[in-house]
Amino acid sequence: FRVFASLGANDEDIRKRIIDTEPLMDCVTSALDDADSSVQMSAIRCLHSLSRSVQLLRTTFQDHSVYEPLMSILACPHAKVDSLVIASSTLCNLLLEFSPSKERILESGAVDLLCALTNKADPSLRLNGVWGLMNMAFQAEQRIKSQIMTTLGTDQVFRLLSDTEIHVVMKTLGL
Repeated sequence: FRVFASLGANDEDIRKRIIDTEPLMDCVTSALDDADSSVQMSAIRCLHSLSRSVQLLRTTFQDHSVYEPLMSILACPHAKVDSLVIASSTLCNLLLEFSPSKERILESGAVDLLCALTNKADPSLRLNGVWGLMNMAFQAEQRIKSQIMTTLGTDQVFRLLSDTEIHVVMKTLGL
């Protein structure tokens, strides 16, 4: 998984060749639930690398519900920060406007999960929480935007706008 993650990090053609490896997605999905944290982390990194592909988001990621184990990892109170950062970054990619998985992720409680990330001590988690909410809100129906603002709350928005991390502030303004 680490090799696939590294190979596919910056090249669309290589990502396509990787995804054609049978039965990669089934193995990655299974590894997301692995008890060995290093196997799980490698699988998350592999998914993150593959999630940079618009084509794969529209095809393979729609066919495999990888968002479910990712959201389970993000909801786990004992998950390591590194795992949470990569899993949340991957989820952000799955929430892009053109991703067919976006609606199912929304229905699975992503707003609550992402809003909770904005309260974390780690700035990368706060950034990914806001980034995911921003992706979710982009060209979304008013009900989704209202749900985000209601769940996030104005107090938290102001805290994020006063964050010490400038990237968090900028993404909050984008949201």
